[in-house]
Amino acid sequence: MKEVRKLAGQTLIYGFGTIVPRFLNYGILTFFYTRIFSTAEYGVVTELYAWMVLLLVVLTYGMETGFFRFAQYKEDYEKVYSTALISLFATSALFVTGVFIFITPVSAVLNYSNNHDYIRMFAAIMAIDAFCAIPFARLRQENRPRVFSFIKIMNVIVTIAAVLFLLKIAPGIYENNHGWFRKVYDPEYGVGYVFLANLIGSTVTFLMLLPFIIKSKLVFYKTIWLKMLNYSFPLLIAGLSGSINDTLDKVILRRMIGNETGLETVGVYGAGYKIAVLMALFIQMFRFAAEPFFF
Repeated sequence: MKEVRKLAGQTLIYGFGTIVPRFLNYGILTFFYTRIFSTAEYGVVTELYAWMVLLLVVLTYGMETGFFRFAQYKEDYEKVYSTALISLFATSALFVTGVFIFITPVSAVLNYSNNHDYIRMFAAIMAIDAFCAIPFARLRQENRPRVFSFIKIMNVIVTIAAVLFLLKIAPGIYENNHGWFRKVYDPEYGVGYVFLANLIGSTVTFLMLLPFIIKSKLVFYKTIWLKMLNYSFPLLIAGLSGSINDTLDKVILRRMIGNETGLETVGVYGAGYKIAVLMALFIQMFRFAAEPFFF
């Protein structure tokens, strides 16, 4: 009974760190975006974030749950943690490097040939978030839901602050400034500032997690890594299946309708879809507490 109460208490704390950021994201950012962007511009945000959800599953390749599985043995805890960190760092760095080198064909595949900056920031955000999955998993494994929730909430607060500055305050400064600010800010950049704000938020999150990264001696253990990969690969397939089910609609909608009006349809659809996302939060808050609990 004591353990059940502990699970329930942690579920509430993780829920606070899950529901509050999502509520802020939906209640403030979605409301804000749909009023300053056209439906086509918001379609860009909706589509690229759908790709992000899908590719994050690939970039983490089940290592988060694999960490819980093998970190339960105290003698191997630091070995498992450092191996998972190095593994995700290597794959995330390889991903970013590949996107930057092959930016033209990657942008063409995603139908953003004229917006290379979007794709570069998009790749950097995914790489940082994928790498941070293991430090977040460590907080969950060590039963530190308050720290976990604090960092998650701060991520959204920083992102919202950056969005409001870049899209609401900065245009006014630009109009009244004739100096250096006009050289670094472009009021026509629009949707690009959404990704810049997210990149700022992800970077701040990484910095807040840095103490949990550098305090461990980072050594790569190939034997442990192969065991983790063997365990995690089926989870990658399962996670990819679920993500495809959740995001494929937004990815293919534009291609089904055509580029002329496709992004507008995706924008309208994406804004309405956010309501349904709130219903899934209760499942997610329980999962955050339950995975380390049961392992």
